[in-house]
Amino acid sequence: MSKRVYIFVNGILNDPGSADGWTDRAVTWTNIHSDACGEKYEYACGALTRRLFQQRRAEKLAKMIDYYAHAFGRWDVVMVGHSNGCDVILRTLQLTNAPIAELHLVAAACEADFELNGLGNRIRSGQIRQVYVYMGGRDTALQWAQISGRLLRPFGLGYGSLGRTGPVNRPELFSSAVETIVEPEFGHSSWFEKANLENTMDEIVGRQF
Repeated sequence: MSKRVYIFVNGILNDPGSADGWTDRAVTWTNIHSDACGEKYEYACGALTRRLFQQRRAEKLAKMIDYYAHAFGRWDVVMVGHSNGCDVILRTLQLTNAPIAELHLVAAACEADFELNGLGNRIRSGQIRQVYVYMGGRDTALQWAQISGRLLRPFGLGYGSLGRTGPVNRPELFSSAVETIVEPEFGHSSWFEKANLENTMDEIVGRQF
């Protein structure tokens, strides 16, 4: 029987030294409420500086994933990203061939087109078995990201809008591998607020005891 690890990746304006960040709470929840292992990849960056070390973050995350993929015994790797963390994950997937059991993209500030962001090919190849896209109906942060993205895209800047538009050009033959979860009243960070964390983690991990 394979073991499962959930790797949580934060977005911008995160303090890696805090014990109260959503990644910290998600790891603790996973370890307490399931027989899976919780892991986190954390980093600090601002809204305007995220591009500076984005590729370096992806390289470090790819190394973490490969540790599990090549560890003794089989590990099912599940990746969970929020906002800019989803962009880090997509870049990471370009650097590793490790199989991914599930990909949870929460309020994703990354490319929405599955033929441009690489997810279409990775689903077709079997590298990724299942993708979940989480969308909030009151996500004003991604609303602005969508507007600014059109203006800044020619300069290689701006944020993607997957968490607002939902998947674009999802592979029709593999449509069952892509699921969208919508919470009409949620804003950009509502998913991991204390009042909602239990339900979000139930959705992602599920209680296994």
